[in-house]
Amino acid sequence: MPDIRSLRLSRSMTLVELALAAAVPARTICAIEHGLLDLDPDCAARLASVFGLVPDQLHATEHRPITVRGRLAMLRRAGPSVAVALISSLLLIRSPLANRRPAAVAARVALPTAPAPAPSPRLTPTDAPARQALPPLPPHESSTLAPPTAPPTTPPTAPPTPTPAFRIEADGPHGCPLVAQTGRIVVTQGYGEGTHAPAAIWGALDLAIDSDDDGYADPAATDGATIVATHDGVARVYFDSWPGGNFVLLEDAQTGWSTGYAHMSSIAVADGQAVTAGTPLGTVGSTGLATGPHLHYEVRRGGMNLDPSGLIECAAR
Repeated sequence: MPDIRSLRLSRSMTLVELALAAAVPARTICAIEHGLLDLDPDCAARLASVFGLVPDQLHATEHRPITVRGRLAMLRRAGPSVAVALISSLLLIRSPLANRRPAAVAARVALPTAPAPAPSPRLTPTDAPARQALPPLPPHESSTLAPPTAPPTTPPTAPPTPTPAFRIEADGPHGCPLVAQTGRIVVTQGYGEGTHAPAAIWGALDLAIDSDDDGYADPAATDGATIVATHDGVARVYFDSWPGGNFVLLEDAQTGWSTGYAHMSSIAVADGQAVTAGTPLGTVGSTGLATGPHLHYEVRRGGMNLDPSGLIECAAR
């Protein structure tokens, strides 16, 4: 019984060509070919129609867990024809096939400040009102005046402690990985939605900048925006990966947290470089499989892909 990869190669089809013909995401076909996903009935029917077979005649590689070390070994053994597919499995990232435009999820980055109050005019001796003399006391009353009572004083209160821009808590690294000079940060595709499914493999948030406050991403304002690290760690750099393009994986061995930043137009750190939270990692782009400039942001711990929706805190800068 032929497997999907053998059928595709026998027809000299690339992953993208087969994906377009069968209306199945290319990364899903890649994961099925390399045993990362099972061949579900819907995919089997779509792929079988392309090859002129019935679904029962298709065969996918047996699904089994593969460690990161195992994936690296597979990459070293693989030839150039499957290198991009194995890189995709190793990085566990994806790119949206179309940018969606949901409502904004973060506060406005540039907040207007109220004008300072005008100083009160100072009175000169000539402007001050004349002091009025007190009337004399009646003869039967005491001529000794009681000292004035001082008004009660309120003890000074300490100013509130500002929340740090980046911090590690029990649920993960908090902070905003995207810097907006104007406007606000919006989510163009949520965790586990659209091409981020299944979330256990492709889950992430796609972030962009809305510069005119209409609730939609603006490519001109997003392209070239600065991307920063949301926690301390060691940077692992991957150029021209698939489908993530220029990709940085930041790993913190001490806390076990790691974050991924994909589709970058430029990378500002070196592979193996230790960075701290807030360090610029590069700029937003649309490298790899992307339809427009945006930041694909992942959060992981212990090999598990987690939802970063509650961790994005894009407050005013």
